[in-house]
Amino acid sequence: MKTLQALVTVIVCATCIAASAAFTRPAQSEVNQAAADPAKLAALLNGATPEEAAQVTKAVVVAALGLGLDVSAQNTRINQIITASVGAMPAQSTAFATALGTSLGGATTLSQNAGLVTTIIAAVTTAGGQQGTALATAFQTAFTAAKTATPPSAVDYGT
Repeated sequence: MKTLQALVTVIVCATCIAASAAFTRPAQSEVNQAAADPAKLAALLNGATPEEAAQVTKAVVVAALGLGLDVSAQNTRINQIITASVGAMPAQSTAFATALGTSLGGATTLSQNAGLVTTIIAAVTTAGGQQGTALATAFQTAFTAAKTATPPSAVDYGT
């Protein structure tokens, strides 16, 4: 009986820990804060799946594009955002890069911004360290496939 009680206690505790790490989609104000200060992005991605992290990252990129930064500062900010996102998903970096490629490739306005896409590919490569080239390839493959697919519905953040 004591063994059963201990087992139930362990299961309940594990469920509580898993629930506390569950992802909560950030509010637009939090997205805007992360665009202004990419160091805040990792906290927004806590508990996110690679797909959820890609959607949040895309939203932060969109918010950063709206900050009115000059091209150099904007590229630096996008690099910081991607670096923070890849850093927040170390065990799932390939899945994240693929999800980000799919998310951005399906966003008509963003996918047509060649400078933005080039900046993101460079940031993924750099942030990925030894895996950088593999991550960039995963991103580009998913991006290209998403660009040629039927556009997704506008359920996610931004376009």
